[in-house]
Amino acid sequence: RGRAGREVSIHMAAARGDAIALQAFLRRGVKVDVPGPLHQSTPLHWAAGAGKVNTMEVLISLGADVDALSDSDATPLHQAVLHNRPEAVKLLIRGNAELNSQNKSGYTPLDYATANGWTELVKLLQTAGAVSGKSL
Repeated sequence: RGRAGREVSIHMAAARGDAIALQAFLRRGVKVDVPGPLHQSTPLHWAAGAGKVNTMEVLISLGADVDALSDSDATPLHQAVLHNRPEAVKLLIRGNAELNSQNKSGYTPLDYATANGWTELVKLLQTAGAVSGKSL
């Protein structure tokens, strides 16, 4: 397969939590932060959205940018919140992810947690120091 095929595959491996496949792609030279064809999201975005914490830990240990931006300026933290993944949110907070990053619509992760009524995520984010995009 061509490089583009491998890039799609590394994102799918991240979303499935398939650490063996993920590491195989990385050994073949696919970059840990390679943007994918869907919104230019990185493997960490995909793993965060799927709540694959073990895969996220592998990616972060290999240098994945916890604040990588998609084409809509969404971060992995936005993805974890949008998919209601508390354990992924906790990992990103521990990894010093930017809590108040605004996407192109001006929304922070806290804005999405609040809008969806996910009180556990709201508490996690507020305790860590997150604010609404309206406050920035």
